[in-house]
Amino acid sequence: MIFVNDSHFVILERVKNKKFYIVDPAIGKYVLNEKELKDMSPRYYTIFSYSPTPSESCDIRISKVLVANSLKQIIKKYKKTIIVVILFTLLFQAITISVPFGVRKIVDHNLGILQKISYNKLLILVVGIISFQGFVFLLKNVFLAFLKTNIYKDISVIFIEKLLKLPLEKIFKIDKSDIIHRYNSILIIKELISEKTISIWLDVALMILSLFYVSYKSIQIGLLLLIIFAFELGEFFKLLESKQEKLGKEILRQKKSLQSFFSLLDSLFILKAKNSELNVYNEWENDLVNYNKASFDRARYFNLLSAINFFITFSTPIISIILFLQYYPQSSSGEIILLYMMVLNFVNPINSILASIDEILYGVRHYIRALEITTLDEEGSGYCKLSKFENIKIGLKNVNYKYELNSDFVLKDISITINPGEFVAIIGKSGSGKSTLAKLLSGYLSPTTGELFYNHINYMDVEKKDFRNLISFVFQNPFILDGSLLYNITLDRQNITYEDVVRACKNTSIYDDIEKLPLKFNTPMNREIPTLSGGQMQRVVLAREIITKPKILVLDEPTSALDVETERIVQESVESLKCTRILVTHRLNTIEKADKIIIMDSGKIIDCETHDNLYNKNILYREMYDSYMNKYQKRS
Repeated sequence: MIFVNDSHFVILERVKNKKFYIVDPAIGKYVLNEKELKDMSPRYYTIFSYSPTPSESCDIRISKVLVANSLKQIIKKYKKTIIVVILFTLLFQAITISVPFGVRKIVDHNLGILQKISYNKLLILVVGIISFQGFVFLLKNVFLAFLKTNIYKDISVIFIEKLLKLPLEKIFKIDKSDIIHRYNSILIIKELISEKTISIWLDVALMILSLFYVSYKSIQIGLLLLIIFAFELGEFFKLLESKQEKLGKEILRQKKSLQSFFSLLDSLFILKAKNSELNVYNEWENDLVNYNKASFDRARYFNLLSAINFFITFSTPIISIILFLQYYPQSSSGEIILLYMMVLNFVNPINSILASIDEILYGVRHYIRALEITTLDEEGSGYCKLSKFENIKIGLKNVNYKYELNSDFVLKDISITINPGEFVAIIGKSGSGKSTLAKLLSGYLSPTTGELFYNHINYMDVEKKDFRNLISFVFQNPFILDGSLLYNITLDRQNITYEDVVRACKNTSIYDDIEKLPLKFNTPMNREIPTLSGGQMQRVVLAREIITKPKILVLDEPTSALDVETERIVQESVESLKCTRILVTHRLNTIEKADKIIIMDSGKIIDCETHDNLYNKNILYREMYDSYMNKYQKRS
């Protein structure tokens, strides 16, 4: 197993002729050369012993079950629509296949009748047949469009609902570009699987009927068609494994290209400002070139088979007619025309079927990627509602935490109790684990080992939605949503009144600033183009969090962008809240009244006391405090 791209493990299945055969749980199978493998920056590896004849992997079985179950649900839900589409398609095919028989009858027996019919009547007859066939084709496509759009809607709903049910911890770590790539896969599913899955069986039916007729007329030509079909099928499956590997590689490169684009987009301003855009452009261009190479490599295999199919499609009807005339030289012109058309009806669907299989396999690969999100664990609901308690006590017991399986612990052996209504400050140098501890205390992260309690109830047993109504978390970087300023404060929560909004804004000293805006609370906000200053946005976010009067309020550097006077007003407002307050800060002037001050260093709690006790007993704290206050007094 190899850890690649600083993101996940893949299996190096085998190495042959300097080619590395990879099984990627996120993509599937693909083949890399030595340089491409090095570009994936493998850092960790684990060797496993396995049988020389490995059985089908669990991941592949799970993928097949995912697709099978999803298709069963779709067929069950849209059974009537699928039947209607099939019936209209069969009717269309029946008209198509009846034309050669009509031509034969006219050519062999009824040319005289045609001479008696006027051109106008003949034209009306032909137009009528074509119009009826066109109407059937239109109805089929209307129902098929209905089927495709509803399948797209259903899979999209499943995808988004699952995304919203993920634990907060999983959402913290989510790869946005990967999720977008998976979501875009649903569009491919819509276009490929829904239509091709139906049409492929109808093509098979047309082939069988045509083969029966040709075999009835000439067993030799029937055998020839079977041999040709077996040859094409053999060539297809001979190239199938290589094409699947190249397909997996193409999807991998496509995902990497998308990630590079998002990286370019996110950092565009700073790169442009520092004249560093060329480097990120070169990286994006390199990923785009790699994607195009992988796409061309896959297309090369497809085109090879297409060339073989074209030769067979073009030559088989001609060869069949020559053989038929050799065996049956007295055949009528109508029979020859009919045989030619029926051979075409057999050969043409071969190309369509093999192309459909290619497209379905391509769609299934994307289908699996879209459905894989449904295998992620949902957030445990728990059974205990903390809202029934007037006060909430928080406890950590022997807690260790790390963000990734192969990473180091960022919190080590943490044990602490926070009583209801306490004001707790967490301080320490950068990277000491302050913010991680705050997220753990708020239930946004779950301990890797150890236990998290609320009122002696394990967090796993707590009803999460109920708990989130009781807690608020103000992050260091204010998160603004697209929408009005009012929406950014209320988030359309039904139990919040306009009076609550005004009160929260006054408590965070942002109300007067809002009233000065032309549109006041209707001012549009944008994540990418901020309407407010950094300090104003911090106060808007703080108003959003305190508006619900939480029982636990966690603040991670909430006033880092505020001036001294505004910071004092906000601090007094927060102090007036009757709730448990957990403050992560480097501004030591704000923690003098704290009931507990937790000092963090290298993921450990090295001390926990009141300000007075720490100042008198802890030399490190006293030096930190005196140094900060000297700077603070000069600044103020």
